[in-house]
Amino acid sequence: MKKARMLMERKRALTTAISREVTGFRKWLFILLAVVTSKRVKVANQLYNLNDGALHARGTTFVTKISGNPFFATPIPALLTITTALADFMAAINAAVNRDKQLVEAKNAKRETVLNLLAALGNYVEDVANDPASAPATPAEVIESAGMRPRPFVARGKQVWEVFRGVFSGTVKLFAAAIKRGIHEWQYTSTPLDEDSWISLPSTTKARTTISGLTPMTYVYCRHRTVTKNGTSDWEGHDPIAVI
Repeated sequence: MKKARMLMERKRALTTAISREVTGFRKWLFILLAVVTSKRVKVANQLYNLNDGALHARGTTFVTKISGNPFFATPIPALLTITTALADFMAAINAAVNRDKQLVEAKNAKRETVLNLLAALGNYVEDVANDPASAPATPAEVIESAGMRPRPFVARGKQVWEVFRGVFSGTVKLFAAAIKRGIHEWQYTSTPLDEDSWISLPSTTKARTTISGLTPMTYVYCRHRTVTKNGTSDWEGHDPIAVI
């Protein structure tokens, strides 16, 4: 009788252990599936529409939030590089207060440098946020800890305007919401402050297009608008994206 009771207790203990193992395995399986099937959370900073003072303030906030942040061990670009560029930008802003043409051009060049650096920093933050190693924090929490804004995933049919790196080097893919009886117009540039620098892509009836032949390790700015029987919409810009 005593032997039978011991066997029953061992069986119960073994069953409990197996149940715990299965539960743990299922938990990690669900986590793995969530990582594999989840949509990438993007950084939505919309920097190039900011005025000079707001851009400088935003960049300073990013540096402050990321400095010493455990999520960002090795920021790219280096924070010292960004801090130096921000200081040069502020000096150029102050120097151009009287609107001297040459000083304004110099200020705009400093602004473009800051925009490119902050765009690269945003790409770095986005990559870290979407790395499973950042768990248990969510991608949105990681992005917000850098002082940046996350852009939640929206179903393709409801998206207004998205830009993604292409599969092939030097390519960028553009997507917009579909329209009826109209066309999509697309433009891109590396110097958005120069209105004459915007390059037009062929208009499309489909809500997508691809830019090819871009130079790797640079940044490209894109914008999009629609033309329908009701008229032409305003250009809608997008954060710069790094070309690979």
